[in-house]
Amino acid sequence: MVKMPDFFCYVSTGEGGVVGAEGPFASDGRLTVFLDGYLRRVGQYVPYSRSATRLLDLFKDVPGRDRPLFEGSFCAAIYDRHQNVMTLITDIYGSRPLYYCRRGQEVFLSTRLHRLVEVMEHLAVPADALADSKALGFVRAPITMIEGICSVPRNSVVDIRLTEGATYTDIRPSRLASNPPGSEESSLLITEIESALEQEFQALGKAHRRVAILLSGGIDSSILASYAAQHFDQAVAFSCEIEGFDNPELERARYVATQLKIPHKIIQLRKSDVLPLFERVVDLMEGPSRHINNIVTLHLFDAIHGYDAIIGGDGADALFGSNNQKTITNQSSKLKLISRLPGFARAGLRFLASALSLEKSEQAQNFLTHDIDWFIDHLFTIRYGKGERWVADTLGIPCFTSGGDRFQCSESVIAKSIEANFELFLNSMLLRNSLLSKGCNAPMYYPFLTEGMLQVFKRVPDNLRFDNAGEAKPLLRELCRQRLGSTVVEWPKLGFVTPEKSWLSSELRAKVERLYSGKGGMMQVLSLSLGVPEQDALAGSTRLLWWLIGLDECLLHYQDALSKTESCTTGGEIGE
Repeated sequence: MVKMPDFFCYVSTGEGGVVGAEGPFASDGRLTVFLDGYLRRVGQYVPYSRSATRLLDLFKDVPGRDRPLFEGSFCAAIYDRHQNVMTLITDIYGSRPLYYCRRGQEVFLSTRLHRLVEVMEHLAVPADALADSKALGFVRAPITMIEGICSVPRNSVVDIRLTEGATYTDIRPSRLASNPPGSEESSLLITEIESALEQEFQALGKAHRRVAILLSGGIDSSILASYAAQHFDQAVAFSCEIEGFDNPELERARYVATQLKIPHKIIQLRKSDVLPLFERVVDLMEGPSRHINNIVTLHLFDAIHGYDAIIGGDGADALFGSNNQKTITNQSSKLKLISRLPGFARAGLRFLASALSLEKSEQAQNFLTHDIDWFIDHLFTIRYGKGERWVADTLGIPCFTSGGDRFQCSESVIAKSIEANFELFLNSMLLRNSLLSKGCNAPMYYPFLTEGMLQVFKRVPDNLRFDNAGEAKPLLRELCRQRLGSTVVEWPKLGFVTPEKSWLSSELRAKVERLYSGKGGMMQVLSLSLGVPEQDALAGSTRLLWWLIGLDECLLHYQDALSKTESCTTGGEIGE
């Protein structure tokens, strides 16, 4: 495994500069710049830059907050010695973490939370840390889990003024807000999607020769594989096969790779791999991860070595039509019908709903009680069972989260659900990719998430996110048909059994038993335990139980990191 150096530095006014720094940096005597990831100016189809020197030039040319906007997957820190200000910036999606820990006129920065844990004098966890966990099961560890460590929000600028002892956070206006027109020609939009993808792959092709494509067999990854086959000297597809579980989409992935005449590597995930992969996922993500799928993702990344770049299809669902958007549309229609009923009719419906099965009764009561904004806020957690919600409440963990002001940037229901998707789901996926792919030593690109593609997305009307049969992403389905033929698009949909329950009851059983025994991190750090009633309530759970064993494991990791504290101020000064 190739270990990437952590983006880490220590700034002290007493030392007169930046010390103990590692990772890509550049300095001109006044400014010192640290860059993790890649970027370019918004809307320019040119190769991305991973050069801190290039970023330094941009900041020298344009002073203050008139600096240009960037796109890409990045976080950066700019230290101005003359003003004694550290400026931290993140990309629109928050795809790369950036943490800071401040002690008076000293600031520690890192893209690895563990590095900051190691400089803490003791592991302090506030009593209400879990109350800030936000969208239980869909994000990393709570950003307030460790007292004294802060996380830079996505799409924001944070100024840390060392001499004043002040910190200012400026969250930029959302570039995802969309209020599309009522109608638009689908053929024109498909042409614009093609143009955006073509320009992006041309830019990537100038900078890279040998790339890996994550090919699930779905529409999105198949489209990207077709472009990669055209624009790179060598494009290799990667898919995963899980021991004991049949995945029908893998057959479509094989078909697509054969059609494109590109090499296709199918990585076997054996049962014996699951436990060590779980422990590494928790270590790399430094907290409970969104989904058990992350084990598969890390296993794929482990197999990708010697490539210039990785291509991923993330974001296509969020932009061009997802099942969650369909759900919100259907719920909005039902709510409109219910709102037209007189009060006595709604009371009658409540009475009838109480006679339904528990799950259906809860669903019916939700429709009779809440508005569409409530459904959007609970978009990804509404399917938690009663037992899971009770356990979460007992532990002081919120099952649901409010979208807050971010979701109010758009007017239409679909547009609000898209913003919720980005805030609660896509952000977690991109962050996951950045953390788990560090060992690949190659940047991961998302052609569906460029500024050019966002401009197309903003013009897609709601009626072109689903076709008459209710199929999502009709624009991308048609583009796939044009590039790869009807067979790929019309491939039979066959469900497959996911491995969550099996893994939790076998390969990961030891982690579950430790959680239940009270010998793990939840008890040692948070003084939280699960009694017999809570354990019984979790018997049928997958997402909550997965999140809890991840939390239990990560707290032990934090303790271990703290016990191995090393000085972070060693090394010569830079920027002098």
